[in-house]
Amino acid sequence: MKVNGNTMAAFWATWHHLQYLRSLFYVKFVSILLPSLFYAEDMKGEVSATYEGNLFISFYGINYAYDPWTFKDPNYRVMYTNEKRKVDCLEIDRSNNRQIGQENCLCVNVFTPVPYVNRSMPVLVWIQGEAFPIGNNKGSVYYPARHMDYGIVVVTMSYRLGPLGNTMFPYFFPLFFNDLT
Repeated sequence: MKVNGNTMAAFWATWHHLQYLRSLFYVKFVSILLPSLFYAEDMKGEVSATYEGNLFISFYGINYAYDPWTFKDPNYRVMYTNEKRKVDCLEIDRSNNRQIGQENCLCVNVFTPVPYVNRSMPVLVWIQGEAFPIGNNKGSVYYPARHMDYGIVVVTMSYRLGPLGNTMFPYFFPLFFNDLT
């Protein structure tokens, strides 16, 4: 499909204006969806210690959606294992203009204090921002060890960034994508 400059400029302008609205929807949707989605059965965690000497367990790479197909809505699912490890989402590294990460990155990381018992604990859910074109869920500023000393469970999530994460082409060009659904 050949796209002229005006069409592409209109597409990018539309994407830029819609990304804020879509981000508000995703934050509300994910905050409702996540608590009911996960059931840990065969999770593999790493035991670490804080500076204060308190132990915590890190569960990296728990999928919350099927592997994405570019420009389509993800299919949400329950994931019982965390076979994938620390994954970066696909983005452009602005320091050298190279592509880093992978598109298959729809996962959460969960950090929980040890010993955990059958009691309610506060949960901090961190969704990285940076205007949604770049970033990951492993920022040192939000490293969960500092929260483990206070008995707080920390959940960080990865999601598709930039045009891959904020647009699904069938909504913009429905005539060209009817045969893909």
